[in-house]
Amino acid sequence: ETRSGSPASKEMTKTPTRQRRKLRAEPGSHRLVNGRTMQNEIIINADAGETRVAILERSTFTELYIERDNDRSVVGNVIKGRVGRVLPGMQAAFVDIGLEKAGFLYVGDYFPVLEANKSANSDTSNGRRKRYGRGRTPPKIETVLREGQDVVVQIAKEPIGTKGARITSNISIPGRHLVLTPGSNRVGVSRRIDSDKERRRLREIVERLRVDDLGFIIRTAGHGVRESDLEADIKYLTTVWNKIKSNMETHSIFHIINSCLQETLLVLRQII
Repeated sequence: ETRSGSPASKEMTKTPTRQRRKLRAEPGSHRLVNGRTMQNEIIINADAGETRVAILERSTFTELYIERDNDRSVVGNVIKGRVGRVLPGMQAAFVDIGLEKAGFLYVGDYFPVLEANKSANSDTSNGRRKRYGRGRTPPKIETVLREGQDVVVQIAKEPIGTKGARITSNISIPGRHLVLTPGSNRVGVSRRIDSDKERRRLREIVERLRVDDLGFIIRTAGHGVRESDLEADIKYLTTVWNKIKSNMETHSIFHIINSCLQETLLVLRQII
C-alpha cells in the first residue's frame, strides 16, 4: 500500500488518461464520516505487468495500491505438491510446490483434508479434524508422509532469502465477511466483535445457512451486516471450496488449485 505524496503516487498522475478505467461506486457503497455521506471513486490503471488502483473520497486522493505481476504474493495459493524429503529429526518435510525453493511443512501443520473427505480415518473425529495444540502430541512425520507422496497445501508465508515458503494443509479461504475453514465444522466469531448479542446473532445466522457442516470464522467486517450479505459470502466460499475439491482430483502436480485474489479485486471487495 502506498500513500499519497509518495513517488508511486506521483507516477500515477503521469499515466495517460486514455488508459484509465473510472468506476463510480454505487449508492450502497457510501461511507458515513463525521455524520456526512461520502462517495468513493475507484480508478484502475492496468498496464502490461502492473496494475494500479487509486481510491478517491469526495475527489480527494487518499490511497494507492500497486501490484506488479513479478511481485505478486503467493500467500494463500493452494497448490498440489509432492513430498521431496521427510526429515524425522526435524519432524518436518520439504514439499516441491513449483517454486524455486521447496516449501517447509511442519508435522503439526499437516492435516490430510483430502483423505478425510474420502473416509473417516485416524485424523478425524466426529467430522472434526484433530488439532495438534496444547496437550496433544502430533504423530511422527514419517508415519503420515513419505517421499513422492502428493499433498495439497496452502502457502502460509512467503519465501524469504534462502528459505522456502512455509506451507500448511490447514486450508482457509477468506471472503468479505467470513473465512471458510473446511477442515473444521466449528463457527467462530472475531474477538474484536465484543457485543454478546451481536456475536449470538451472527453465529446463529451462519449455523443456519452453512452447508455440509463447513467451518466458518466471522470476521470483524461481519459486524452488523445483513443476513443476505452473510448468505452471499457463504455461497461464494462454498462454491470456491467445491471447486478446490474437484481440482484436487483432476489437476496435475505443481498446479495452482486456487489462487488468492489480486490486489484489484481485494480493493473492490473492501470498498464496494
